[in-house]
Amino acid sequence: MVSIIVASDPKGVIGKDGGLPWYNKEDLKLFKERTTGNIIIMGRITWDSLPKKPLPNRMNVVITRNKDLLAIEPENLDGPHFYPSLEEAVADMKLLPDKQIFVIGGEQIYKNALEKNLVNEIILSRMKERHEGDRFFPSLGPSWKLGKMEAHDGFDVLHFRR
Repeated sequence: MVSIIVASDPKGVIGKDGGLPWYNKEDLKLFKERTTGNIIIMGRITWDSLPKKPLPNRMNVVITRNKDLLAIEPENLDGPHFYPSLEEAVADMKLLPDKQIFVIGGEQIYKNALEKNLVNEIILSRMKERHEGDRFFPSLGPSWKLGKMEAHDGFDVLHFRR
């Protein structure tokens, strides 16, 4: 299964100045619980924004066009593992059947994953407050159906499937 996991405000804001425009400890805890022991795929800008690299106990996969980064061999299973395209990364990661794949951002990676139909689930933490930002989650088309919803303090988790 390939899932997008994302947090946004009601307007779709997902980032500002290379980071999150909010801090929600509970949402970060849920992100960690869901992704630990699995595979996370991100763009290079998201990779650069991480406070700790690689995120521990997860296989970290980074999409980049930087040839120097693409030449780097991973230090261990957590990575980072660098790939030139999202499609190549997803195809290789699907060879690890006991792991769930999470696409964790940013804006362009989410857009590519949706446009190329690479994901079959979206886990969206929708913050209740509005925030200013410069990065946005793309609008979902009519093929995405809302499934279950989980209420939390300051946000709701919405699960979408095709």
